[in-house]
Amino acid sequence: MAKIDEIKEKISLYKFFLGIITGVILSIIGYTFSNYQNLKTSLIILIIIALIILLYLFGLLTSIIIKNIEKLKDL
Repeated sequence: MAKIDEIKEKISLYKFFLGIITGVILSIIGYTFSNYQNLKTSLIILIIIALIILLYLFGLLTSIIIKNIEKLKDL
């Protein structure tokens, strides 16, 4: 497999995981807004921690995708 094809495959895989993370973030936010009256404090703290971790992963994957796109420019 050529180097350019390998980088393209990595980018598409990272984009797939980025879509999954986006869906999970939106699901957690939707659940939180629809059930905000019934949530306990401990669950709210867990939701906030989960969102922070997911947003960090989102940023990390985005930066990896950008770096791989920059590699494509060099080839």
